[in-house]
Amino acid sequence: LVLHQGALDAVVDGWPGVAARWCAVLVCWLAAWRARFARVEIVLIAAAMTAQSSGDTLIGVQAFRGVTVPFLSVADVGYVVFYAAMLISVLLTGRRELAGTASSAWLDILVGSLGASSVLAVALVPVWAPVVTAPTLSDRVVAVAYPLLDLFLVAATAGIAVARGPRARTGKGWLAVGMAFYAGTDVLYALQRTAGTYVPGRLLDVGWVVALAMIALSADRAARPHVVVHAEHRDPTTRWSALAVSTAATAAAVAVLVLGTRTTVSSLAVTLAAGTLVTATIRTLVAYRRLALMAHLRRLESTTDPLTGLANRRALVAEAHLRFNRHGATSRALLLLDLDKFKEVNDALGHHAGDQLLIEVADRMRHHRRPGDVVARLGGDEFAVLLEHTDRTQALVVANELCAALAERVSVGGEELTPGVSIGVAVFPADGDDLSALLRKADVAMYQAKVTGGGCRLYDAATVG
Repeated sequence: LVLHQGALDAVVDGWPGVAARWCAVLVCWLAAWRARFARVEIVLIAAAMTAQSSGDTLIGVQAFRGVTVPFLSVADVGYVVFYAAMLISVLLTGRRELAGTASSAWLDILVGSLGASSVLAVALVPVWAPVVTAPTLSDRVVAVAYPLLDLFLVAATAGIAVARGPRARTGKGWLAVGMAFYAGTDVLYALQRTAGTYVPGRLLDVGWVVALAMIALSADRAARPHVVVHAEHRDPTTRWSALAVSTAATAAAVAVLVLGTRTTVSSLAVTLAAGTLVTATIRTLVAYRRLALMAHLRRLESTTDPLTGLANRRALVAEAHLRFNRHGATSRALLLLDLDKFKEVNDALGHHAGDQLLIEVADRMRHHRRPGDVVARLGGDEFAVLLEHTDRTQALVVANELCAALAERVSVGGEELTPGVSIGVAVFPADGDDLSALLRKADVAMYQAKVTGGGCRLYDAATVG
C-alpha cells in the first residue's frame, strides 16, 4: 500500500488499517450468523461494511501497484452500496422497533433529521460550489452524490438519536455514533479535498476506522437478545432526550434561517430549515391536542364509574352543588336505589356475574333517564338519580316506572334472574336544601321500602323515629 512518512501513516493506510476494517466486517457477519441471518438489518450492515472495506482495499491495492486511481472508479460502487445498505438497515430497524409508535414520536424524528440536514447543507456549500464548473458529467455526479449521501446519513443518525432510549440494548446508540463519525469524516474529507489540503494517512483517516468499529459494535449488540421498547412505553429519560434533540434541531434551523439573512445560504439549506420549523409547529399542535385529550380523559376518570360508565359520587356531588345553588332553583328530587339480595348473587354466581348485573341495571337506568336527569353509581349496588323539575308526585311516578323496568328478568352468569330493587325518594327543598341532607332522607325512605319488601317509598318525617 501507499507508504507515508510517520507511524500513523503506516498504521492507517498500511496493513493494520486494512486488517482493522476487515475485522469489523468479520464481527458484523458473526453477528448476523448468531441471529441466524433472520435479522435483515444486521445482514445489511454486514453487507454494507463488506462493500465499504472492499472499496478501500481495492484503492489501496491499486495505489500499491502504482496505478493512478481515477476520480470515479469501481471502488465508488462499494461506497454507494455502503450508504444504500446502511440507510435501508436504519429504516428497517425503525419500522420494527417503532411499530405502533405515536405520531408525535415520528414527528420528533423528522424534526431532528431535518434540523441536522439543514446545518450540514450549510457546511457543504464549499463542496457543492465546484459542481457547476466540473469538467465532465461523471465528475459532477460524484461531486454532488457523496455530499447528498452524507446528508441522508446525518438525517438518519439524527433520527436514531431521537428514537433510541439511553437504556435500550439494541445497539442503536453505537450505530448513531458510528454513522455520525462516518458522515463527519466524509464531510471534512470533502471540504479538505475541495480546498486542496487533504493529505492521506493523517488523523482524518482514523475517523473512518473508528466509525466502522462502532458500526460493527452496534451489529454485535443488536444480535443479542433484547426487549423492544415502543415509544409509548419509553422511560422519562428517553422522552427528555427526544425533546432535547428535537429542540436543538429546531434551534439549529432558526440559526440557519437567521444566517441566510446575513449571508448567502443554499436554497437546499433554507428549504430544510423551513421544513424543520413547519414540522416542529405540527409537533407542537399534536402535543397540545394530546395534552388536551389526556386532561379530558383524567376528568372523565375522576367523575365516571369505571364499571358502568355512569357518573360517580364525586360527579353527583359537583352537579348537585351547581343546581342547588342556581338562582331560581325549582323543585327537584333524589332517588336512592339499592338492589335487593345482591350479595346472594355474588355468593352464588361469583363477582363477575354480579358485575354483569350492575352493568345491566345501569343500562336500564340510562335508558329510562329523562333529559336533564343525572344517573350515578354511588358504590357497590347503590345508585342515585337526581331528577330535574320534579315534585313529590312526579318523583314517585318516575320511581315506580324505574322500579318496574329494573324488575324485568335478566340473564346473568347463565341464570335467569328477576332483580329486586328498593327506592327511597327525597324532595328538594322540602326534605333538604343540599345533597347531603337529601341522601340521608332518601336513605331512610329506602330502608323503609326494603323492610316492607322492596318497591318505592317517599320520605315522610312523620314516620321516622
